[in-house]
Amino acid sequence: MPSIFGLNPLYFNMSQQISPSEAIPTEPLVEEKALKRERVKFGFGSILFQSEEVGLGALPTVVIRSFGGSDFHVGLIGGASGLSSFMQFAGNSILRWQGSNRRAMIASMLAGFLVAAGIGAVIFMGSGPEFRSIALILFLILSLAFMGLGGIQWNIETNWIGDLVSKERLGRFNSYKWALSVFGIVAFTYLIGRVADRFPHSGGYSAIYAMFAVSFLIACLVYRRIPDRKPQVLSFFSKDASREVRLNYRSVALWYYSLFFIFWAGGRSMLSAFMFLFLKESYGYSMTKIALLVMIQHTVSVLVLLFMGHIAERLKGSRLPLFIISAMVCTSMLLWCTTPWFGIVPIILYQIIAGGAGMTHGMLATNLGLEIFPATGRAAYIGFSRIMLGTACIVTPIIAGALLTLFQGFEITVAGALVSRYHLLFLLSALVTGGCLIPLAALKNKRVENLEAMEKVDFFLLIAFCLSGSLYAAGSSFSLQLSV
Repeated sequence: MPSIFGLNPLYFNMSQQISPSEAIPTEPLVEEKALKRERVKFGFGSILFQSEEVGLGALPTVVIRSFGGSDFHVGLIGGASGLSSFMQFAGNSILRWQGSNRRAMIASMLAGFLVAAGIGAVIFMGSGPEFRSIALILFLILSLAFMGLGGIQWNIETNWIGDLVSKERLGRFNSYKWALSVFGIVAFTYLIGRVADRFPHSGGYSAIYAMFAVSFLIACLVYRRIPDRKPQVLSFFSKDASREVRLNYRSVALWYYSLFFIFWAGGRSMLSAFMFLFLKESYGYSMTKIALLVMIQHTVSVLVLLFMGHIAERLKGSRLPLFIISAMVCTSMLLWCTTPWFGIVPIILYQIIAGGAGMTHGMLATNLGLEIFPATGRAAYIGFSRIMLGTACIVTPIIAGALLTLFQGFEITVAGALVSRYHLLFLLSALVTGGCLIPLAALKNKRVENLEAMEKVDFFLLIAFCLSGSLYAAGSSFSLQLSV
């Protein structure tokens, strides 16, 4: 059968049966040389599919403004940044559907290609004044799909690494992989900022998304060469108790882990949603200057990640490194509150501290999930915890926006310096983020164990999904009210 971009279309034939001789292995890699080789491939793949999403920065806002979009449209994209986490539960379904980590990953890459190419075409179409209204609507829809796909891809990649690498070797494997990924984020962040400033029109913005589309195709070729493993998936719940187990929603460890992410992501999202606006309003920073400032954080991350990978392996099972780094980041967020007295210097210091902790925090938090969740159903457990994270990322920026609107025009002189509404928000975001330390400390060495399937939907499952849905609906309603 002919190939497409070097990929066999049978990869995506869901009805294809795998013969015993072609059965996908389940055991992890043990050869050190092979592990070193595969972590480079995963790192390069992350650069191609993840770095552009992280490096987008203010580009969606600029595009929306160029189409004549309102603050509501900007808020919709900002508040929906949590969609990437919220949609990770779909990764489990795609893995079950494909029965292969590799096929699921390549399928998601091709979907990313189609969406990125579609966004580029829509932006180019919007260069004509008569098409801007429809272009704005299509851009918002495709951008939401782009964010959701990013979460699905991350979920599949995380599960693949968990199936391919033993828990004892996760620290060093992920540290090198994340270091390569951060290098890509640095490059993409600077490149996107330069292109957007150099070509501030539809052609330039469209070219950026065309670059994303090409990167997804290259990622397909990279992932095609990584050893496949059969995913061990579960249902979120099951109607047939005799056939399969389901997720253990009664596990205290699952809820501690989820609460940890709710506080962490909620507080951090409040800061990240408005720090760029603060820099533009207070210091007149351009996209390039903002990109350079953010690059400080990512550059430091590369160096620290390599060091922390070795530490994590030596302290495997210990929550102490993650607790210390979480506390460091929470404390460093208070530096934003000191800008009335010390100017831009505290922000630069924050970027250095966050660089030493931020990406390392993500790696350690991911490793923690891979450690406490059972191999069977790992993707589903990660997806469930990210539903909680995504809800926090969606709701807290909207709440932050409401507070900024409530304190519009607020200014007070403290010790000879002018404190604004932004500084109150920065203080609140640091306190909310600090709340993550409580469930993390309570987690200790607890782990999640699966339960047998139940014929009825678990009461705790209903609570979780109803709560998430209610918060999402409330957040969307709140955002609509703010736009009026």
